[in-house]
Amino acid sequence: MQIVKRKKHHEDIRTNLSLIFVELVKYKPKDKGSKAIKDLWLRYLTEIDEHTDNIDDIMLDNPGINQALQIVEKSAYSDTDLYAYNDYLLEVMTHHNSVLNALEDGRAIGKAEGRKNWH
Repeated sequence: MQIVKRKKHHEDIRTNLSLIFVELVKYKPKDKGSKAIKDLWLRYLTEIDEHTDNIDDIMLDNPGINQALQIVEKSAYSDTDLYAYNDYLLEVMTHHNSVLNALEDGRAIGKAEGRKNWH
């Protein structure tokens, strides 16, 4: 038998531990609009698979679920796909930064012209 202990203090935490077993094949959410973390993770475990195309916004809004979805998505890529995906992300970020820099430059030019015309 292995005892569950806290890393930092090493005390036995079995008295504070509850284990709940859920038969996922039998789980049906009562309220798909629930934002309760337990409900979201159970929905994640029962609804998300290799055929999932659409994911409920309530699940995407939860940072932990969203991160898990990104990990699952990336793990499905081959090495070639992952390199292409990373290249695409790099292009998107570079373009985004170029647009932000252009906006900043445009604002600076506009302010300078406005000041020049004001006087």
